[in-house]
Amino acid sequence: MDPLPRKKPQISLGVMLLLNIIFCVLAGALYWASRVPVIADEIAMMLGGRGGGGGNDRAVHMIFLMFLYTAPLLLAGILATLLTIWRRMATTGTVEEEPVVDPFAELDQREPQQR
Repeated sequence: MDPLPRKKPQISLGVMLLLNIIFCVLAGALYWASRVPVIADEIAMMLGGRGGGGGNDRAVHMIFLMFLYTAPLLLAGILATLLTIWRRMATTGTVEEEPVVDPFAELDQREPQQR
């Protein structure tokens, strides 16, 4: 008996772009996290190093927190916009126009009734 032919796993272009955007946002978050002194000290202590005692640079910390809070909203907005553009480009020119049917055409062709 022959085994069933297996289909090779495939990934669509849309899913690939979505994963790419998600990984780019995560890389940006890690970059900003590495610049926050408090987080950098925690990571250094977790990896066996000594913490630098932290810093009072609250501006970088606030930018990082605002990035974390707004990233999901920005990502959803960008993806929704890209998906709308993608769908518009995919449907442009492919829809055939249906002929317009005049529902009163029969009434116009009849002879006027005399009273």
